[in-house]
Amino acid sequence: MPTPNKYWAISPIIIKIATRINATMNFFNTFSCLGNDLCSIIIPSSCPCYTHFMKYFIANFKQNFDSEQFQSWLHTFHPQLPPETQVILAPPLPFLPLGSDFSFKLAAQSVSTHQDGANTGQVGAHQLKGLVDYCIIGHSEVRKELGLTDQQITAQAKLLRNEGIVPIVCLDTPYLESQITSLKREL
Repeated sequence: MPTPNKYWAISPIIIKIATRINATMNFFNTFSCLGNDLCSIIIPSSCPCYTHFMKYFIANFKQNFDSEQFQSWLHTFHPQLPPETQVILAPPLPFLPLGSDFSFKLAAQSVSTHQDGANTGQVGAHQLKGLVDYCIIGHSEVRKELGLTDQQITAQAKLLRNEGIVPIVCLDTPYLESQITSLKREL
């Protein structure tokens, strides 16, 4: 069985899980405890339940490309994806306005754990409102570099939801169960 990234959506949250498909499917009951709005997952087309879910194609550019390279990429990127697939681009923060003239949805790559205040270099959820529809949180690189906890990532999700931005919560096996527990408890 292949081991692609999977994206679960618990409206209005998308959860990206980097685990084997069999293990992920075992978590279905865990996610359904969050409510009956479990509606989206990206899974291999070989799975029998493939046609029942919304699919997401999420491109996280991380710290790659300068503005000229990103603009060039935007003009040449024409994915041939099924119509039920939502394309979401997560460019570096300064490039978000460059993607607004295209048919793709935009995502921020991170958000502050604070509502507002003296947090130099941080971007608040209220500042992203109107710029993006989605925001990636809990990415393993950010967890490692900033030492983010499950509770801080859950706080980010709450702040984003309050602003009408859909959090894309990244999960991996080292913290999968603890993050799900935190999300269920707080959201």
